[in-house]
Amino acid sequence: FQLAKTNQNYSQQLYLLDMLIFLRTTWGDINNAILLQDERHSILDGDSILSQLKNSTRKGLHSEINSIYNENLLSSYKSYVHCFVKLKDYQSALKYVDTISEFIKDYDSPLNHEEQEVWVQDARIEIDYYLGNYLTLNNRFTETTQAFDLDAYPRFKGNIYLFLGLAALDQNNYGKSLEYLLIANKEKKNLDSYMFDEYDKLLYNGLSQIYNIEGNYSQSLFYIEKLLKLDSLSIINYKFLEPKYINMFETPRLIKSKEDIIKALQLRNTRSYVVIGISVFLFLFFSALSYYFFRQKVTYRRRFEKLMKDDNSHRANNSKSLNNEAPIIISNDIVTDILKRLKRFEDNEDFLKDNVTLIALAKKMHTNSSYLSRVVNSHKLKSFSQYLNDLRVQYAVSKIKSDHVFRRYTVEAIASECGYNTAASFSRSFYKKTGIYPSFMIAEVNKQGGN
Repeated sequence: FQLAKTNQNYSQQLYLLDMLIFLRTTWGDINNAILLQDERHSILDGDSILSQLKNSTRKGLHSEINSIYNENLLSSYKSYVHCFVKLKDYQSALKYVDTISEFIKDYDSPLNHEEQEVWVQDARIEIDYYLGNYLTLNNRFTETTQAFDLDAYPRFKGNIYLFLGLAALDQNNYGKSLEYLLIANKEKKNLDSYMFDEYDKLLYNGLSQIYNIEGNYSQSLFYIEKLLKLDSLSIINYKFLEPKYINMFETPRLIKSKEDIIKALQLRNTRSYVVIGISVFLFLFFSALSYYFFRQKVTYRRRFEKLMKDDNSHRANNSKSLNNEAPIIISNDIVTDILKRLKRFEDNEDFLKDNVTLIALAKKMHTNSSYLSRVVNSHKLKSFSQYLNDLRVQYAVSKIKSDHVFRRYTVEAIASECGYNTAASFSRSFYKKTGIYPSFMIAEVNKQGGN
């Protein structure tokens, strides 16, 4: 996308933004998706967009520039509808549906006008469901079936029957709900390429609920398994879009284990209510576990933001948990001298050497280890090992924030640069001080476009 912007290839920019918006609304941050959509629409609103599209389109299509522009504009309006529905801002979504309805009346495109009108009805029915306007939804469905042959548009037919079925389920009309949802499921199966989206989850969840209510536990479990597979797919795709969390999540493996358990339970000759009971328990348990990892992700993000805002986030830890040995009396001159030498030690970044120990440093400072330890305890308010680790972590944080070359290093290389013998000991010290791991901070800073 950045390359397309550099080359001022507006056709590619619009196409790539459309793909990014779809991915974000499906598996990413919807707030980020709406920002991308605003950017895409601002390109289409540009005064010279037609000439810009013409310059970035091959000559054979120059005569179709107006149609290409209108298709992109219509797609942009539809993206707004999708984004606002995801944000539960249904009034804004309806506003754009109205805009589309007016737009397609004079739509200059070889695409099927009727198909666009069915899309509008499909969108209105979906929004009616979320608003709880069930009577309006059913009336609109009747109008749509009278005006159009839905068999010609299986994707829209599937969506419309999905929300009819969910509305019937909400009203405890289980017979009608099952009838409509099975039609939606049939249309889904008839599509040659039907990508996973949130409608699959709505469909399978609705079918699972109805079969469970009717006591058909084997069918209910069948659709629970489909939901579990969709959850695994969602997490995998989310991690693809947010790679910084790959080391934090184990939910795909856990979810797969859960699926294996449920499948094993199915093979046993046990009563169906035992199978469904255990399956539901496992579903809830792993859902709770997934939520725990999600909350952990949020916590890490908050800690990172605090760390980035706090320029003095590694100041001395005023911990009082020091040793309670009998005090050693040290003259003021010795204390002053040790403090001066500690300042030089810090200014020269000698703490980055891998052979720094209390005894070795005391010897270098021409004092004894007891004096040095007591001065660090009393003036730095921490143990010597904590003092040394804090200096190293402070250095690592500063370099990660400011040095893009440093961020390209492996964690092992950074650990060695900071005086640690192993990446594990460095990561532990980093986490203890900051509450996040170095790999997480590097990914976050790179994502924000750090220098």
